Amino acid sequence: MLNKYSCYKIPILLVIFLGLCHFTSNGQDISISPVVMRLSGKPGEIINRVIYISNTGKSTYEFQVNMKDWKRDSLGNKLYSDPGTLLHSNANWVSFPETDFKLLPAEKKEFPIYIQIPEKIDPSMSTNSMLFITQINPFEKSTNHKALGIKVSYEFGVQLLYSPEKADVGTILYKNLEHVIDSVTKTSLVKISIQNTGTVHKNGVINVELTNKQTGEEIKLDPLSFAILPLDFQYIYFKIPTALATGEYLLIALLDAGKDTELKVAEKNIHVED
Repeated sequence: MLNKYSCYKIPILLVIFLGLCHFTSNGQDISISPVVMRLSGKPGEIINRVIYISNTGKSTYEFQVNMKDWKRDSLGNKLYSDPGTLLHSNANWVSFPETDFKLLPAEKKEFPIYIQIPEKIDPSMSTNSMLFITQINPFEKSTNHKALGIKVSYEFGVQLLYSPEKADVGTILYKNLEHVIDSVTKTSLVKISIQNTGTVHKNGVINVELTNKQTGEEIKLDPLSFAILPLDFQYIYFKIPTALATGEYLLIALLDAGKDTELKVAEKNIHVED
């Protein structure tokens, strides 16, 4: 008999490190895989998956497992809420045999999870949730002050993304490409607005190039990765280097959402002030 997950408030002292794959710190080493599970199946089916957890450190870790709903804000940051409270949540589909466990030094663990797809679901809309594995025996960490110490805990999140058979793949569209000035910092920015027209989760990379129309000099900004929810909008900002000379520039943004999608290109002429 499987236990349905339980959600607890965990008292984490002073410092929390949130990880989505692997950390190494002062000889402590925990790895968790996979960090994203893309799921598919028919209504009524039970999907079986395994999370692999290993401890190559010298300490024993104690973990607690619970579920959360999540969505993204307009900048792509995750916002969490109680399980089963968001419209497109699948947190209540998930069960696992234990809600807490210990991981001994050099131990490797296979943690099974079971996803029961309801008989009645929206046949075209993807759902999501996050499975958290949270350390509940924080470790002392020394500081430069003998009288002052902190305790460190680690937390890992595994995304569960379900896409039904009739989900619309859709595409990612540019909605706007702008040169803006931050009203507070006065920083010069490239602001890109994108839309996911599909009912599946998507991710990709955007590259931005600036070409000085007088000199022909090309400036490539560091690429930014993004992840976007179904039928969602998102804003992505690139910081323009402060050393960029005043002048007229051709701004080009290249959006790559994977091998099965066309490369999207957007262009705009802008004026940059030194």
